[in-house]
Amino acid sequence: MGNFVETIKSLAPFLASYPAWVRVLFSVWAAATLALLLVLILARTPGQDVAEGATQDSVFLIIRNVTAYALEEPVLVRVTAKVNGLAFVYPSGTEAQWIEVGPSMSPQKFALPRSRSGYEVSFTMVAKLRTREVKFISQWKEHVTLLPFTSEYEVHGFDPQSNSRSATVDAVIMYQLLTEKH
Repeated sequence: MGNFVETIKSLAPFLASYPAWVRVLFSVWAAATLALLLVLILARTPGQDVAEGATQDSVFLIIRNVTAYALEEPVLVRVTAKVNGLAFVYPSGTEAQWIEVGPSMSPQKFALPRSRSGYEVSFTMVAKLRTREVKFISQWKEHVTLLPFTSEYEVHGFDPQSNSRSATVDAVIMYQLLTEKH
């Protein structure tokens, strides 16, 4: 420790006029600062984005199911999710363009691009009834900043003749945003 204090004294001659305890305290502070700086430099892995928490997690939207209220059975639906302006259609990835509403609906997972500012989520839905198709909308946009996030999104019937939306909640879309390790 004596050699270290002498080295510090030679590098900072102004310390010679201070008592020994101040020189020791300054030496400890300088050594701790140097050690911390080395740890920070050596611990950083190339290619990591510090602003994104240096993580390799992927972000996903999962549409779990749909609950339809007061619609004649059987109800077939197609849900469109918008996340930060990108559209995702459920069901997709198979030949099916519609999915029947029921307790055993298959969920679907969509990969999302990472976002520093969070995720703005909204949904629309089209129901295919026996004699017609009905659109369901909502003006609500959910802003998600903390993951994992699970919620229900309420949609209302839309009348294209009057360009109006019903006040009644006609269906609920269950969904999640979450991260998974690669």
